[in-house]
Amino acid sequence: CNGFGIDEVYMVICRLLQKLPEAHICVEAEDVMYSSFNSEEIWPGFEYVKTEDFHEVIGKIGDKIIIEAGSDELDKIKSIIPDNLYAEVSEGQVVMIMNRMATKINGIELIASRYGISLSDIVAFGDDYNDICMLEKCGIGVATSNALIEVKQSADYVCASNEDDGEAGWIENYLL
Repeated sequence: CNGFGIDEVYMVICRLLQKLPEAHICVEAEDVMYSSFNSEEIWPGFEYVKTEDFHEVIGKIGDKIIIEAGSDELDKIKSIIPDNLYAEVSEGQVVMIMNRMATKINGIELIASRYGISLSDIVAFGDDYNDICMLEKCGIGVATSNALIEVKQSADYVCASNEDDGEAGWIENYLL
């Protein structure tokens, strides 16, 4: 299972709120985002259901928990969550908590295996911490110019930003 088990997401949120009562938390469960704060401050135009206590997620399978936090709070958050989950900073302003099996490289490896494709034949594009592993493990890793410094250092190439269609430009220049 690449998500949270039934009610596991609710139990994790309760633990987080117990230890971090002022935390701004969002949960994606069954294609709906539930948020304890106005999440449009982070993602303008993104639809969500406002919640006070997250009872709406009881009985649902959650995909990820997102906390408005940065790198300085990452270790504290990691100490609160169970071992079957991992937490990482994304977009420089949120910490995402997901099942340890729900990584981009695991998804790529699953699809590659299913279709008999070698990882060395795959090009991966990324810009954030959660992209580093796939950039390193795939045959070619390409960071966008707006990527974090650590992501660029992990890549074989750097293309234009994703706002400037950098991925399409790289494909046109190197593969077509």
